[in-house]
Amino acid sequence: MVGMIAIIDFDGQYVELIRTRLLEMGVNVTIARNIDDLRNSKNLKGIILSGGPYSVYEKRKENVDESLFDLKVPILGICYGHQLLATLLGGEVKESAEIYFLMD
Repeated sequence: MVGMIAIIDFDGQYVELIRTRLLEMGVNVTIARNIDDLRNSKNLKGIILSGGPYSVYEKRKENVDESLFDLKVPILGICYGHQLLATLLGGEVKESAEIYFLMD
């Protein structure tokens, strides 16, 4: 296995599924609780911020330090992870009154 993908776990229900699929593809995977677990990682090739039951507007929310971007690797946010990325990068997450379903 070459390189490693880290999953930062925000109590998402799909963390083990993501880990399993990456392992099946021959990717080395580690699950971390925060950025401190990754600072000295060797061969880190990317980070996935997993989902969770949080919103970026909750008082008690999970977070990561902006030094995450100093690691200079691609970052994928899933569910809460993409809300967190948007907020850290200066974007705004808004609630929508409408739900759209796209079907083929």
